[in-house]
Amino acid sequence: IKESARFNIISTLVEMSGLVIVAVIGISFIGNVDYFYTPQGMTGIFSATAVIFFAFIGFEELVNFSEETRNARKIMPRALLLSLAISTVLYMLVAVSAVSIVGWERLSSSSAPLTEVVAHVHPSAAAAMSIIALFATANTVLIILIVASRLLYGLSCNHSLPDICRRIGKRGTPYIAVFLVMFFSMLALAAGGIKEIAMLTDIGIFIVYIFVNLSLIILRYKQPKAKRLFRSPVNIGKFPVLA
Repeated sequence: IKESARFNIISTLVEMSGLVIVAVIGISFIGNVDYFYTPQGMTGIFSATAVIFFAFIGFEELVNFSEETRNARKIMPRALLLSLAISTVLYMLVAVSAVSIVGWERLSSSSAPLTEVVAHVHPSAAAAMSIIALFATANTVLIILIVASRLLYGLSCNHSLPDICRRIGKRGTPYIAVFLVMFFSMLALAAGGIKEIAMLTDIGIFIVYIFVNLSLIILRYKQPKAKRLFRSPVNIGKFPVLA
């Protein structure tokens, strides 16, 4: 996990640098477009929201690293909130910058939108953005492989899956679970393009979120006096409004 964590940190810094570059070069272009113009109306907004939600998948996966984190009960809630806040600000800045530089028409038809945004201002930097995009993709895939394999391992330890999924290799990793996740991830590629896969993933995540939030609400009423080191903010009595 240490090697994976190091690669994740390096890749995230590279990825963030690319997003910051896009946000910075767009400063002088702000005001070039009507940011409230919606060519497809509310239908377009809802469609975009469904796809954009894919960008917010993964934050909840942090909790699957709890067993490998020092002082996880305090660190995990902070990590969740900080990562969400930082990423949301970056996403918003990049979105405003991108649409200001090249407009929504070019963005919607581009196969590499952020590379096109940077190339519009600095053509020589286009190749660097493509490399940054590769780091971002590799980083995401790595984390999903780790998280999903740890889920299979945990379910196997709880006897919900065959015992083979909890076999540990010499490097201290559940190698059978890792290979299984790799195999099923490759199968998922046959489902279609990135948009179709993103939508399928969103549906699955929405279902998971529904059950997670319902669990929080139910536990507040079933176990109101349980010891909680972190309490979800914004409450009306026992009822957690955010959930």
